[in-house]
Parts: sequence; structure tokens; C-alpha cells
Amino acid sequence: MTIPSTKLLATGKAWALGMILAFLLVPQEGAKNGTPEVSQEAQEALQQAPKALESILEKDLEAHATELASDAYEGRLTGTPGQVKAAEYFRDRFKKLGLKPWGDKQKRKKGRDWYQRWPVTLFGLDPKGTGLFSGKKKLNKNGAWFLKRSGKDGRVKGRLVFGGGGSEGALEEVHAEGKILVCTTKFGGGWQAMGAVYAMAKRADDAGAKALVILSKEFSARFNQALNMSSVFPGRPQVAQGKKDRQPPGRGPRNSIPIPTLVLCGEDTKPVLHALRIREAMAWDPDMELTLDTSTKKSFILGFKHDKQQVDALNVIGYLEGSSKNQRDECLVYSCHMDHVGRAADGGIFNGADDNGSGCATVLEIAEAYSKLPKAERPKRSILFVVVSGEELGLWGSDWFAHNPTWPVEKIIADINMDMLGRSTAKIPRDTVAVTPTYNHAKYSTLAREAAILGGALGLKMGSGDKFYARSDHINFARQGIPIVFFSDDEHEDYHMPTDTPDKLEYDKLQKIARLAFLLGYRTANRKGRPKTIGKQGTWFPK
Repeated sequence: MTIPSTKLLATGKAWALGMILAFLLVPQEGAKNGTPEVSQEAQEALQQAPKALESILEKDLEAHATELASDAYEGRLTGTPGQVKAAEYFRDRFKKLGLKPWGDKQKRKKGRDWYQRWPVTLFGLDPKGTGLFSGKKKLNKNGAWFLKRSGKDGRVKGRLVFGGGGSEGALEEVHAEGKILVCTTKFGGGWQAMGAVYAMAKRADDAGAKALVILSKEFSARFNQALNMSSVFPGRPQVAQGKKDRQPPGRGPRNSIPIPTLVLCGEDTKPVLHALRIREAMAWDPDMELTLDTSTKKSFILGFKHDKQQVDALNVIGYLEGSSKNQRDECLVYSCHMDHVGRAADGGIFNGADDNGSGCATVLEIAEAYSKLPKAERPKRSILFVVVSGEELGLWGSDWFAHNPTWPVEKIIADINMDMLGRSTAKIPRDTVAVTPTYNHAKYSTLAREAAILGGALGLKMGSGDKFYARSDHINFARQGIPIVFFSDDEHEDYHMPTDTPDKLEYDKLQKIARLAFLLGYRTANRKGRPKTIGKQGTWFPK
């Protein structure tokens, strides 16, 4: 799920404020107090459901989520090899299930490709020419870089000099002119710690240093998150939409860094400390007095080489043809995003199990259930599976599809979007799924109402997900006038953190939601009429 508003990315403070506000918004429960006893309609719907519904299983959901959220996919950042690998996984699964490709029209062949391609520009750093070097030997493997947006390569040569914690008082004792200043600190927060980096860089610049290297014993999860948003490092480029940008996109206060700054942690700090003749235990002991102005006899090189690439990001689109000659030209869409936020500066990976390995697994299982339907049970309308990238960057992939649809927009009757489904919170407990639009929303529809009805038969209450109405890919369908339902859980402590791992997903809950989404879509695709907007109501079940 994308962060609260892409506009809030303008500054770190604004982004942090958006996150705080999002966590404070309490979703409204129920209908009005949750789904009532199972209605006769829901019971009959479950009794009449095709047997293929039972093919949606916890173990298969777990297998898909565990695969896509593994380190092999490198955090699935849009446009990177990890995201391409995720697209290939969907393509291969869709092929195996017997779906038909419905992406871009192929230029040299008849028919369509599995992929819908759209352009992005990656502004990264070449690992071969980027790092702290002693001669030709590179001393660090990981680390986060803070550089000006010029996009120009740099090479700073100078002796290392130790500046302690980098405070203004400490630097008064240090002869940093023309040298590479090295400071040690502890990063426990997120954006607050990010501010400390910029403050230290400003003081280093005032002291005459040519560059700054900051050492920390470890990066907290929240600092890793902040680094992912505002720094750049080999394996984690900044991504811009389109092919026209000549400079890397600015995020947070990145433009204001006065001198090249490299932030290292863990094993990457040891060679630097060794060069300065500082024992590791001493470096992280706040009570240990270290001799400032310690300097190396030889020079080191802090080098950075930019790597700009124009590549195609990928959406994957497959479909199951409807059984009715009169209605198969219309389709119902299941959507999810396959991308996440990539690698971490300390060498870890943002695996994105809930966001959005859970939604990916759900759509794959729903697709398999449809593929198992006998011909006599195939839905009258066609079913389109739209798996997008670029969601975390601002809903780019679904926006591209909405404005470059491979299926006529006027022939899409509904979108059921799946994003962050596998966790429970105090607001959205284990027997509840967050839904938008709810009965409190102006776009409440017969589609959402039926989701609430069917949820009761599957043991699911409806919670409010209205705060997410504009936060995931369904909004780009809604903007085209297409009725939508979005299923999700809620932001939790591992949201956009390296700690969002597959072992924390609740696959029994995921199975219920996947079966609900399948049954809702199946019944909608078979119905004579289309879903209708009924507007704001006083309950989930207006009479």
C-alpha cells in the first residue's frame, strides 16, 4: 500500500506527519457494529458456490507469499531486476493456469503480450565506482549516500580524521580542512535521525571537511525506512516516471546536503575504525573518551559514480474469457500490486510480505480457482487479472493502465483490489476485513454491500477502510467511473519496514478474504446487471 499522499513526500517532516495522522485515524466498525448473523442470502450463496472455491487454501497462499517476499526478489522495487522477477512469476503462473495474455499488443506477432510496459528512469549508483576506497580496495559493501542532485560523478581524496560524535563542540578540536571527516553516532529513530545526518554534514562543511563518513553500530528499522525514502545506494536507485527526467527525483531535504556523505553500519564500519586505530568496542561506548583529531597517514578516496537507466516497468495482465457471447466483451477486474520498496541501506531487504505479498498470493489463488471451473460453471463475463507495479511510488502502474487500458474502460464493470490483507490489528481484528467504500462513503455501491453480505457466510465482519480510499490502485479505476471494492487490513508496526516478513501473515484469515473476493467477483460477473452506486447510507444493509 502506498504511503498517505504522494504530495507528502516533498519533505521528510511532511511525510512523517502524514504517517502519524494515518495511524491516529480510527476506522469505523461494523454494520453498524459488524456484520449481523448470517443472512439467508449469504447462506444460499455459499451453498451455491462452485466447488473451485475450496481450491483456495492456506498452504498455497503461504507458498506464494513466501516466494514473492523472499530475498531473491530484492524488495521488488519498480523497474529493478527484482520487480521483473516478480512479473515473470505472475506470467508463468498465469500461463500454467491457462489464462490468456492481455497486455500490450505485440508489434511483430498477432495477439497480445503478457506485459503492459511503461517507462521509468532509474537514478542509481554503480557499485564498482562507488564506495570508500583504500587504493583500489573497496572498504564497504553497503551504506547510504547523500549527494546533491546534480547527477555528476565525484571523487574526494583525503586523509581520514576522527571527529567523535560530530557535535559542534567536538569539531572545534578537529583539524578537518581538506580531509574526510569520520564521526560515530547512534541512529535510533527515523526522520529525526535523518535530520541529525544533515546537521552533522553542515557542521562538517563549516569545519572545512571535503566529505563526511558517519559510522553507526546498527540502523534501526525506522532509520532504514527513512534512508530508503531519502538516500540512494547501489542496488536501490531513485525512480522517476517517464524518460524525460535528467536529474534524480528529489525526496525529503536531499538537495540541501552540503558535502558528499556516506553513512555506514555494522561490518562496514570496521575497516574505517581500524584505519583510524580505534577499537570497535570503544567506538560505541558512550562513556569512553576517545582522542579527537586522530588522522590517518595515508589518503583514502570517497568515490561515487552515477548510473542512469531508462527501463520499462511491467504490469502483468491475463484474462479468462467469459462464457456468454452477449456478455463476454465485458469484464470484472481483480487487481493487486507486485512491487515494494527494495533494498535496505544496511544490506537487508524490504521483503513486503503483507505489502503486498499477501495481495499477490490472494490474486494468484483466485486466478487458480477460476481456472478450475468446468466450462459449464465459467462466469458469463470475462475476468481480467491486472497485476501492477509502481504502486509504492504513487500508484503509477494502475494509472498507466487506466489511461492506456488494454480492455475498454466502458466495458469494465468493477474492480476488486487486494492490498495488505494478512495481518490483524486492534482496529481490524482477526475476524474482520477493512473495506472501502463503506456505507459512510459517497461511493458506497451494491458491490460493497454484497461484500458485506457474503462476508458473514465466511466468518468475516466488515471494518472501515475508507481512509485508504485513495491509497491503493483501485482509486485509478474509481476515477474512471468504475465501481470498486478494496479489501485490506490496517497499517501495523511492520508497515514499510524490513520486518514485514511472511512468517507474520495470518494465512487462515487470508484464505477467508480470498474466498470472499472470489465469490463476490464470480456472482457479479454472472449477474445480468452491473454494480450500482447507492451513495451514503446509515448501515451496511439499507432496506
